[in-house]
Amino acid sequence: LGMTPVLPAFAGHIPKALVTLYPNITYTETKWNHFGPTCLLSSMDPMFVEIGSLFIEEYTKEFGVSDHVYNCDAFNEMNPTSNDPEFIRSSSKAIYDAMLSVDEDAVWIMQGWLFKYQSDFWQPEQAKALLTAVAPGEMIVLDLASTDYSVYDKLDSFYGQPFIFNDLNNFGGNTGFFGRVGRINE
Repeated sequence: LGMTPVLPAFAGHIPKALVTLYPNITYTETKWNHFGPTCLLSSMDPMFVEIGSLFIEEYTKEFGVSDHVYNCDAFNEMNPTSNDPEFIRSSSKAIYDAMLSVDEDAVWIMQGWLFKYQSDFWQPEQAKALLTAVAPGEMIVLDLASTDYSVYDKLDSFYGQPFIFNDLNNFGGNTGFFGRVGRINE
């Protein structure tokens, strides 16, 4: 059908049992949106890239190759533990390094949603650190609700990362296809 399969990549979410098995790992326990608690392995922990690699390897065994495209929504609906741009840059790099360790041609697909709905945290300096930790073209950003709440125009077109203009026709449990046809056409 001409579609490119996209496999998930590791964003750091780990089960509580891993903390029991490896009590010296660095992680945070946080409430994620209305779910929780969630354990999030620090991207600075040596196990991050190791687990991230195994994560992709297992998905590839189960579902086959991904055409080098992996989705990872880093910090979606949660704030990083630090707003230091170097921490954010390192986190972004660790996520991509896990992909690269399995696939040297990996392309990271990421929702730009976090920049809109966590805008108090994601100031331009933090957003730029996350987006420019990988070379242009190694990441593609989905500007999820461009027809209503575009983000590309507030973040200098995602600082050089390619992005896809999107339209969300429904939100939160609405399953019908409906939307703002006039606005979309505009």
